[in-house]
Amino acid sequence: GPALRGFVCGIHLLPFSDDQTQTFIETFANKTTALYGWEAAQYREALLQFPQLGDLRCEPLLLFITLSVLPGLVAATALTSGKSKTQKNPRLSRFYLQVDAKAKEDDVFPSLK
Repeated sequence: GPALRGFVCGIHLLPFSDDQTQTFIETFANKTTALYGWEAAQYREALLQFPQLGDLRCEPLLLFITLSVLPGLVAATALTSGKSKTQKNPRLSRFYLQVDAKAKEDDVFPSLK
């Protein structure tokens, strides 16, 4: 309102604890399974594959963004490195095949044609 003009307000989100992070991952997975097809265990496993994401796991907003892009990041990494994680997880196999087909269709990775 008018009484607050000239004042700058800021919001700082405290980092998640380990328990809060795990709860967030569970909730995110439950709410986005239809969109990404991943379960919480897959997100946890994928986060371990990318230690460079480190502190992003602790910040609420950054964790949301990270989890949102993680399925695509894992798929792109598998496609470009030639390594396949599909032997362990048939769901990932279907996901990789869909991403590969879509990438070829959209000409995202021209070298895959």
